[in-house]
Amino acid sequence: FWPSETTLKNFATVLEASDFPRYFLNSVIVSVSTAAFVTVIATLAGYAMSRFTFRGKATLAILLLLTQTFP
Repeated sequence: FWPSETTLKNFATVLEASDFPRYFLNSVIVSVSTAAFVTVIATLAGYAMSRFTFRGKATLAILLLLTQTFP
């Protein structure tokens, strides 16, 4: 079950034989753009929650805080 020797051959195969750098770049683009989008939306929502009064504000705040208690 355990290999008899340590080798990095599989890593070299993934980096050379496949289009791994392109796949990695795609993942970076998606994750960075998603993080930026979520940050903007959360900032706007936080501003609205702190500055404006609207029906259900306390309930929404409790629901948002309740989701933080679960892993």
